[in-house]
Amino acid sequence: MASLLATPTEVYGSFDQERVSADKNFDQALASKSGKRRRLVFGLLSAAICCTALLKYAVNSAPPTPHIKFHVYRNNKSPPQLPSNVTRDLVSLIKIPGVREHLHNFRDAQYYGTVSIGTPEQEFRVVFDTGSANIWVPSASCDSLACAVHSSFNPAASSTFKPHLKTKGKGVQKVEIRYGSGTIHGRVANDVVGIGSVRAKGQAFVLAEEELSPAFAVAHFDGIVGLGFQSISVGDLPTLMNTLKKQHGLKSSIAAFYLPASVHARGEVMLGGLNPACYTGNVTWIPVSDPGYWQIDLESVDISKRIKKEDEYVGTFHREQKAGKISVIVDTGTSLIAAPSQFVHELLSGIKYHELSGQFFVNCIEAKSSLASVIFRVAGGRDIAADLRLEAEDYVLDIGIPGPFNSGPQCMIGFMAMDLELQGNAHVPSWILGDVFLRKFYTAFDNDSKKVGFARIAEPTENCGVPADL
Repeated sequence: MASLLATPTEVYGSFDQERVSADKNFDQALASKSGKRRRLVFGLLSAAICCTALLKYAVNSAPPTPHIKFHVYRNNKSPPQLPSNVTRDLVSLIKIPGVREHLHNFRDAQYYGTVSIGTPEQEFRVVFDTGSANIWVPSASCDSLACAVHSSFNPAASSTFKPHLKTKGKGVQKVEIRYGSGTIHGRVANDVVGIGSVRAKGQAFVLAEEELSPAFAVAHFDGIVGLGFQSISVGDLPTLMNTLKKQHGLKSSIAAFYLPASVHARGEVMLGGLNPACYTGNVTWIPVSDPGYWQIDLESVDISKRIKKEDEYVGTFHREQKAGKISVIVDTGTSLIAAPSQFVHELLSGIKYHELSGQFFVNCIEAKSSLASVIFRVAGGRDIAADLRLEAEDYVLDIGIPGPFNSGPQCMIGFMAMDLELQGNAHVPSWILGDVFLRKFYTAFDNDSKKVGFARIAEPTENCGVPADL
């Protein structure tokens, strides 16, 4: 769900038997007699789930009304600064280098991990989403289908649970969070939220009492932990990163992601710093151009293809997509790359494809052998094209669908055609760099310095990417 993919304690070691069994049943259902059709339907649903953020941004292009809270609501306030005289308990006086959370890769479509809420702890699978800033999980009082098939939070079972009262007036604060493919309604509460070995006391989160989307029902996660800026938090609720930094003295407000391409390797999100085992070389930092989303500017996006003449390659052809500057949003909650429709059609020119709602399906063999490289060039005179480069094998996704009339296996292109409106009502061709892009690079989001960093992703090792039991 691409930030429903508005967008993770040890995943491999902490899943209980019920969840493991549920996963096996889910996979067996996809492989049954009607597996081909189900895989197709699932693929489309997964894309919908993992591309919700794409629609989310478009939905929120118009200014929100005071009566409707949007998932990406901007209140034009600067991110709150912690007072210098904040009182911390003794444990929190020691700055911790960072908190590592392992992520499970479900078919390269959803990366999720585990958090706990309450006392005693109730565990939930969540997506760590840089395209939003709120935490939400299903409520035990929710009767939506999505809630029925996922873990839900029971306030009565937690001794530390407290309702979150409105700033003015009486009653519990309620919110509505809108996505392009659906909406959740819920009430705000406070409780202990645990990630790894740390606990955020009194953290505000949303108990979803209604989930109005089939995309939530088929998701392999229960809820979402937003890692976006405070300025897009619905209801201006404190973000998890700000709470952890205040209570535990994180050395930095960096959230860094390692998203493996292999389902056999585990991913990782580190809060509070970088994991050197997850990347090689230097980190290239790019300033955020519009704090709200993690939005940065590129100089161009190039299509680079070697030209073949009489069975011999004679050169390289570049087609640069320029418009002064290109604004892109980097979002861990989006599975695909959202790109202007003109670009995607240009990229696919010369091969046969089938288009369905902005998504493209091609013959795997033909696409991987003939499609061009895509190069993302950074603005400001820094050319790191060698680093920010995707080959066809990086964005041609094998989804296990046989082609019609024995035409060979079909793949889905990792670029989704979508013309986003990010500046009022102006029609601005912009991009969202989702997991297809992020699988190629170790990516860090620095909340304090307002910048995004990219580095070459490292091969899986015991310290990053390889499960302990393999």
